[in-house]
Amino acid sequence: MGVSPVLGIHEIAFEVRDLERSIAFYRDILGLPLYSRGPQQAWFCIGTQRLALFTQDRPGSGQHFASLIPQEKAEQARDALIAHGFPEETMQQDDGFSVYVRDPDGKKIELYGKRTEV
Repeated sequence: MGVSPVLGIHEIAFEVRDLERSIAFYRDILGLPLYSRGPQQAWFCIGTQRLALFTQDRPGSGQHFASLIPQEKAEQARDALIAHGFPEETMQQDDGFSVYVRDPDGKKIELYGKRTEV
């Protein structure tokens, strides 16, 4: 049995060198709707999932994909990964708690315990 039940893919994040150039490509060439943006990030809608573009200096940057897990399971996932010998790597989000782990090839995976609306 795994660390936590995965409910689906929440986002895929790419690290980009030139945010403006990348926004233009994904918006104007691929036709993805720009959901939101900031000085170090841009978010696009792909159905119910998101594509995130991050600059290198943005906290939580780095190429990765985020799996959505139940919010109440996020801390249990962190504890289980630590028990398996993985280093603790977490980030408190505005609307949830992220736990990061690297696969055997070093790919970053986020387990995102997003709070649901009450």
